[in-house]
Amino acid sequence: MRQPGGYILVRDYAVGDLAQERLTSKDQKISENFFARGDGTRAYYFSEENLVSLFADQGLTCKAVSVHCRQVQNRARALVMNRRWIQGEFHLPIDGELNVQEQLAALELKKQPEVDSSILTEQNEVEEIDLSEGIAMSLFATTSTIEVDNKG
Repeated sequence: MRQPGGYILVRDYAVGDLAQERLTSKDQKISENFFARGDGTRAYYFSEENLVSLFADQGLTCKAVSVHCRQVQNRARALVMNRRWIQGEFHLPIDGELNVQEQLAALELKKQPEVDSSILTEQNEVEEIDLSEGIAMSLFATTSTIEVDNKG
C-alpha cells in the first residue's frame, strides 16, 4: 500500500562491484547491468540515475542517494577487491512530486566525487572496515552522499 508521507530505504549492489566484473568476464550478462549467477539466481547492479528514475516512475522523490565503496586487499594473494553498494532514501510526497527529469537534473548538480577507502590486511587475513559517512567525513572532510533538493 502506498502511504503518502512514507519513506523507503534501499541498499543494493552498485554498478562497478567486484561481483559484476566477475560475472561480465564469465559472459553471464542478460542485459545492461543484469546478470545470471552460476546458481541460477539473478543480480542487478544499480547506478544512481537508474535507482532515482526507478522510484520517480512510481511517484517517489529522492531525498538522498549514495554509493559506498570499500576496497579490500589481501596481500598474500595480491588481490584488491572493489566492493560497491548503493543506498537511497525515497519519499512519497503528500502534496505533489517532481518528475524524473527534475530529479535527475538535481542529482547531476549535486554530484560529488566518490571517496574510495583502502584497507590493508595482514598476510592471510582480510579485514573490512566501513569508512562511509561519519568516519569518511572526519578523515577526508567530505562524504559521498548526494542530497537532492525536492522543494522545486
